[in-house]
Amino acid sequence: MHRGWIPVAAAAFALLVAAPARAADFTTSFEASDAPPTYTNTSEASSGVSGTKPALPGSVMDKVAAVTANAENPPNEVAKNLKDGDVNTKWLTFTSTGWAAYQLSTPVAVQRYQLASANDVPNRDPQDWQFQGSNNGTDWTTLDTRTGQSFAGRYTANTYDFTNSTAYSYYRLNITRNHGDGIIQLSELVISDGSDRVDPPTPMRSESG
Repeated sequence: MHRGWIPVAAAAFALLVAAPARAADFTTSFEASDAPPTYTNTSEASSGVSGTKPALPGSVMDKVAAVTANAENPPNEVAKNLKDGDVNTKWLTFTSTGWAAYQLSTPVAVQRYQLASANDVPNRDPQDWQFQGSNNGTDWTTLDTRTGQSFAGRYTANTYDFTNSTAYSYYRLNITRNHGDGIIQLSELVISDGSDRVDPPTPMRSESG
């Protein structure tokens, strides 16, 4: 008399087990009631990530629109590394003399510049050079001349001040001698208007390379 009850009960049990969870049992961090993340658009330095950048008051590096050089070593040791604010990257040319030039978006009267040494051997460091300005990228006026220069070590910076009241659209570091190698390397070339202005740091960025 109970033969018809067993399969019905089994079917009901199977449906109960297979029934999906209620919507209220599933939540995510994207619910409307959840607070938004507090780290959005903040510097990664707050998460323990840091970098190095030669500090130079009066920097006008935000006006550098283009970087050129007599030669470079792509893909990683290229001229644009001179303006990236990171001494761990560098410009390298397989010549004992050479130049690197900046084109500015707006003419500026530069009165200070800073060079930072790269990795590898000091024989590749610039020793003698001319710092020059131009308004057409062809005819250059020498604004500062240095000879017998050296760096205290790897990833270190030297700063040079000079007198200049003319706003130029182009600036060039013309290296006439290094420390004896057949290669020139430099990690940073920072230019300044000579003022004491120090801009606040900007958030860290990531770039593929």
